[in-house]
Amino acid sequence: AGLVKLQRWARVVNARAKVTEARKQREKEALQQLSAGVIQSAFRCHNARLEHRYGLRQSENSKLQQQQRGASLRIQCAVRCHFSRQRFSEVEAASTRASREQIRK
Repeated sequence: AGLVKLQRWARVVNARAKVTEARKQREKEALQQLSAGVIQSAFRCHNARLEHRYGLRQSENSKLQQQQRGASLRIQCAVRCHFSRQRFSEVEAASTRASREQIRK
């Protein structure tokens, strides 16, 4: 009877470990995906800034259009930068939390 109980307990522990491991893996993948998105949006924002500042992609005859779009582009870029920085700090906080939990265990 003791052996049966021990085997049952071992099965439960193994199942729990598998579930926990799968959850950790999912969280890790989600974190990687999120940080990749943050980096991409920061890169897009940087490119938009450069495009606005140096007028990349614009020919000489579209300078007027560029000036008109400049203000809205600046606003969009500021908003995007703000949110990408915010998301980046959230991701950093989440990864810090995750590593702290790893250290605890």
